[in-house]
Amino acid sequence: MATIEAQVASAQDAGEVSRASLITETKSVQPGQTLLLGLHFELDDMWHIYWDGRNDTGFAPTVDWTLPEGVKAGPMLWPAPHRYESPGDILDHVYEGQPTILIPLTIGDNVEPGTTLEIVGEVEWLVCKDICLPGFGSVSIDLKVSSGGNATSAAKISTSNFIGLAASRLPQPVLPDQPVEGLDLRWSDEAVTVKFDGATQLAFYPSSSSSSLVSILADGKAEGDTLTLRLAAKNQDLSKNKELRLAGVLEVRAADGEPKWYAIDFSADGLRKPANADLISRVRDRVESKPEDPKPESGH
Repeated sequence: MATIEAQVASAQDAGEVSRASLITETKSVQPGQTLLLGLHFELDDMWHIYWDGRNDTGFAPTVDWTLPEGVKAGPMLWPAPHRYESPGDILDHVYEGQPTILIPLTIGDNVEPGTTLEIVGEVEWLVCKDICLPGFGSVSIDLKVSSGGNATSAAKISTSNFIGLAASRLPQPVLPDQPVEGLDLRWSDEAVTVKFDGATQLAFYPSSSSSSLVSILADGKAEGDTLTLRLAAKNQDLSKNKELRLAGVLEVRAADGEPKWYAIDFSADGLRKPANADLISRVRDRVESKPEDPKPESGH
């Protein structure tokens, strides 16, 4: 299914190097359906925006929605980022190129077939290269409410479009009762040792809900199958957690070089379910198994 693109946002200072728009799986929806919107960015070469996790400098994009009655948006689902190191021991977790942040949109059962839903969001973002520029703009898309048929929210998502590609990069939640083969987490002396059998490289991206780390720059990436992440002492933890916990995304690369991502929330008491785990799992289950490069979409 081709991705459909709608109105492009006009940025202020950032408009010459970044553009934001809303894309969607389909412009025809049904009462009771949940579909995926994408907050899609087109970034000039070498420019980046920020992941919704721990960063030394920038902030992640935000959206202030204006929605018709009976329609709900969110939470935002964030594909795995990558590390971006800058002079001065600065570390951020960023997106480059053409990233898409996913937003589930739920159409209420009482929404009348035949109506047109205007989905509007005011977007704020920060785009950086050698300098950082603030971006602001309005994005919108119209959805036609139809009746009958099968809800497309259960259909497979092709990675030949940007929504499918973003969905394929959502980290697999690691659940307390569903161990991941090869993954071993050990808590010892306020440090977490992460081992993944067969890995040639590991990286960890701490989420905003994680306790502070001694040095994610030094500890957050390692060659081989083992990563040791030191957590700051409780009196130096800048989070609001009642206990020390490690939360974020683990990137695993094996000999073939293909990455896999896992969402982890771990403490001395063991694993807990990561945020939005059930929703992320449902979206991941819809992704076609064979990844493809997304094709550019035509829009206005």
